[in-house]
Amino acid sequence: MNVFLKAVKPANAPKALGPYSPAVKLGDFVYLSGQIPLNPETGEVEGTTIEEQTHQVMKNIKAVLADMGLDYKHIVKTTIFVSDLNDFDKLNEVYGSYLEEPYPARSCVQVARLPKDVKVEIECIVISLDLMYIWYYQPCAQHAFLTELKRMSAEERLVFVRFQRSLTEYKEVSRLFLSGMLGSNFSKALAFYLDKLQSLSHSD
Repeated sequence: MNVFLKAVKPANAPKALGPYSPAVKLGDFVYLSGQIPLNPETGEVEGTTIEEQTHQVMKNIKAVLADMGLDYKHIVKTTIFVSDLNDFDKLNEVYGSYLEEPYPARSCVQVARLPKDVKVEIECIVISLDLMYIWYYQPCAQHAFLTELKRMSAEERLVFVRFQRSLTEYKEVSRLFLSGMLGSNFSKALAFYLDKLQSLSHSD
């Protein structure tokens, strides 16, 4: 069992065709498995042209993102697999209609064959940030954030702030622990993790 990954299993997206998760979350990042043009209700391929299939793929990506409260603007990187690069221009026209500048980074490669012999498959890397983080790094969101805080009662604001503080501390603990496990400074990260874990466990 991988304790660092959280599987995402959206209700309105196609079911996985094998032993994999539709998406997994690790820290602030979400990794979407490749989406093919399956109809979520029937499980059958939707469309026969590259345009029709690309539309369905983008709808499936949206369904996975929506299950986490995210949308296309959270995508930072996509990888597109096509069965025929001659469809490149048609693919771009449909793909681009769902996105806004600045567009995500992207790779597009032709492959010999795709599952169910579809014409296109798209996988994504997504950034998922909590509200406090967005407030710090997106000044345009400050007004909306402060407006929402004003609507809360004093008790609701207190709970919200404590919750966000706990999220920040847990995030830092996890980052240092992972750094220790994957890097050369394991003992320092482990000591910090154990110390913080105990203090957080007894916090209000």
